[in-house]
Amino acid sequence: MFTTCKTHSQPGPCAQAEPGQPPFDDAARGITGGNLTEDYVATMTKARRSLTLSAAVVASLLAAAACGGGGGGGGSNQSSGGKSITMLVSGYMFDSSQFMNQYSAQITKEWDAKYPKIKLQVIKIAGTDVDEADALALRFKQASTTPDVVVTETPYLSEYAAAGYLLPLGKYLSSASSAPFWSTFSPNIKNLTKYNGTEYGVSAGNNDQGLLYNKKMLQQAGVPVPWNPKNWADILSAAQKVKAHDHGVIPIWLGAGVQAGPFNVGQGVANLLFGTSTPTMYDQSSKKWVVNSPGLTSSLNFYKQVYSQGLGAPTSQLFTTQAIGSPVNLMKQQKLAITLASNWMPEAWVTPHTSFYWPQSKTAVGIAPIPTEFGQAPGVAGEISGWALGVSKASGNPTAAWNLVKMNLETTNQLDMALWSGFVPPSPAVANLPQNLNFAAPFQAAFNNYLKYGQALPANENFTVYARGLNEATGTLAQTPSTSLSTILSSLNSSVSQQLGSQAVETKG
Repeated sequence: MFTTCKTHSQPGPCAQAEPGQPPFDDAARGITGGNLTEDYVATMTKARRSLTLSAAVVASLLAAAACGGGGGGGGSNQSSGGKSITMLVSGYMFDSSQFMNQYSAQITKEWDAKYPKIKLQVIKIAGTDVDEADALALRFKQASTTPDVVVTETPYLSEYAAAGYLLPLGKYLSSASSAPFWSTFSPNIKNLTKYNGTEYGVSAGNNDQGLLYNKKMLQQAGVPVPWNPKNWADILSAAQKVKAHDHGVIPIWLGAGVQAGPFNVGQGVANLLFGTSTPTMYDQSSKKWVVNSPGLTSSLNFYKQVYSQGLGAPTSQLFTTQAIGSPVNLMKQQKLAITLASNWMPEAWVTPHTSFYWPQSKTAVGIAPIPTEFGQAPGVAGEISGWALGVSKASGNPTAAWNLVKMNLETTNQLDMALWSGFVPPSPAVANLPQNLNFAAPFQAAFNNYLKYGQALPANENFTVYARGLNEATGTLAQTPSTSLSTILSSLNSSVSQQLGSQAVETKG
């Protein structure tokens, strides 16, 4: 019998086997042997990609940095003379501990065959993303417990790099022989793993955004399908027509408020801001957070229009920790017409024997890119985030550690990580393999295409402060859309300034 799913720090819907149904279908995920265990965490819990560092994580990082725990020299395997290396992986990245165990066994077998003189130990962490970050922060405190290779969410990478725990990877990425995959990554994917202009990691897999829509609802409202909005006005127009035709459904899901955590920015307002003429959240040149700009004004005005016209979801649904994953169920239940969506959402509908299984989704649901504000070049916008592989600065054998990173990004392993974690692979050649395209067709191919337009959230240790301010702004507009934009922007300024100082913010454009 399946138990309830694990609780994540920023949970989405959690799939469980329906009463009387057998365990989840291994073949659907490319598994050829064994059954999934009871702690299966469904594909659709990619909403777990929260950006929230718990207070314990931050405290651990600062304390360890203060005592020099992340400095160079020594290493997790110094006592063994570099004859062994360690890699920390998280069940939270994979869809279950079963997938984590399977991948760990697979990479260990490959490593042992290629490097028999260096033993690989995989450290497996269960629990939420914050559990994984807490465990890693504790290990970073001493070189002797620090893993040589870490796998972490990209927003956390800047925390670890800022604390001095990660090795800059420039020399390894400088040649095709040491990093054959690197030239295949698009610039925005490379930027995901940079901190202050330096690469401290490489992408293991990504999540990007698009628009999913119920074809029947749009057709009945007089919106032609396939729907391909060219600008924000087209999105509003479609939502208005849906509302006019059927007051009983939600025309558009637009995430707002603080309850779903900083990831709400990535699945909400960031996708609008990145499609404006001033798409900047953090100004790298001035080292300041942008709290007022034409782009912010336009993005928040879009929220104002959606919620003042009753086109969005009610706050009773928006203001919950489960809000990020709610569109998955609402669209299946024919209660939602349009949603800003991540690539993991359609994967929820193709996993058999779950309460979210919806085989008709491949024909009932359409997909479109998120347009820029006025349709200006490049015409498509969106946010990207994901998971990254990094090398500890304390590693006693950084060359071996890099070889392990490189092995993880070989075609077979990159594909398996994508299928077992719900990613878009960072290498286009891998993303376009039939095994990936056919998993959640036709949606995978579209999200592959949108990836190149995605922009990363700021790689800065203070992003969570800024994100909370933005979420407060969108939450206010969802709850009280009559609030003036000048008041909203003033509140954002105050929120960020109070925590980071007035010298840390600016007006741009």
